Amino acid sequence: MIVRMTSGSLGLLAFSAAIMAGLWAGNDMTTILRRAWWALILFVVLGAVLGWLAQIAINEYLEMQSKQEDAAAADDMKPASAADGGKK
Repeated sequence: MIVRMTSGSLGLLAFSAAIMAGLWAGNDMTTILRRAWWALILFVVLGAVLGWLAQIAINEYLEMQSKQEDAAAADDMKPASAADGGKK
């Protein structure tokens, strides 16, 4: 989900920025659309890579949190004598 949102957002942002820059520079419509198309393609790919890296980081964080919660729950489930090494 993050990959698609990031790539789509960056692609559309680059497309619109390229169109605005081309209009501001006074380029003809063919040149503007060609450059905007290439910007769209480039930034969709870039956004997909960045979104993929973000998804990996989020998944690793959630896995680490899950392991910590499982370890804490396991410590809470131990009897008091087992938790302190059997010493009284």
